[in-house]
Amino acid sequence: MNLKFTGSLSEPEFAEVGIIGIPFDENASFRRGSGFAPNSIRMASHELETFLWNRKIELTDIGYYDYGDIAAGSYDEVFKSLEGLNLSRNIILGGDHSISLPIVKQLRDEYGDLAVVSIDSHTDFRDDYCGNRFSNACVMRRISEVIGTDNLIEIGICSSSEDEYLDMKDSVKVLDLEMMRKDGLEEIVSRIDSTCEIYLSVDIDSLDLASGYAVGNPEPDGMSISELIRLVGGIVDGKDVVACDIVEVNPLFGKETSFVSARIAMELIGRWGRFN
Repeated sequence: MNLKFTGSLSEPEFAEVGIIGIPFDENASFRRGSGFAPNSIRMASHELETFLWNRKIELTDIGYYDYGDIAAGSYDEVFKSLEGLNLSRNIILGGDHSISLPIVKQLRDEYGDLAVVSIDSHTDFRDDYCGNRFSNACVMRRISEVIGTDNLIEIGICSSSEDEYLDMKDSVKVLDLEMMRKDGLEEIVSRIDSTCEIYLSVDIDSLDLASGYAVGNPEPDGMSISELIRLVGGIVDGKDVVACDIVEVNPLFGKETSFVSARIAMELIGRWGRFN
């Protein structure tokens, strides 16, 4: 399928922002189907305006290019497909959350030092899940082994196993959903105190169940759509975010999260463009 994100340039030469799909979901711990998400998000984007009302920006004046999907028939193939790619200023459409690990490894090679900010309902810090150490339920544990626990920040958490909590409570900075509701989005963004470049990972299951049922692992009492969009925007405005993924959309259970993800991608384009 050659469908591109709405407004994509026809050639990448003058693109300021890139979009890449990784249609991989073999490490999903619960629902398979996020492999269909990249094109579902692209289809949803064509039903949204490219003019961002909140910023008064026409996105097509910026210039962005959808490179399509990389080969992702297996997890090893995802790693190989990303080798050598310049992922800076790219929005990566997953796929289950395990795709973040090969992206982080590639960016770590590019930048040397890297922090990861994960917006998620779940900590994803299990050492293994049903014998799979690369499950989406383990991805932040694996990432912490690459970048160090000091460079991992998790935001919006409202669910975890006890073992995960005990393993990370003294080593990983967690700005959970309760803190966010008590202290506000601006305060939460201000506590992201990394001095190095940031990779932002947006798990759509951070949304409340009412808005985010069409995800890999739905979770009650999560964020609203408005909170999530504002949080992503605040992080990108205030920090040195070099790339971002949007993961765990599952279009087999509905299309609403595809629309939310397309809107988040548009926010990223608007904030990375030459107007800023």
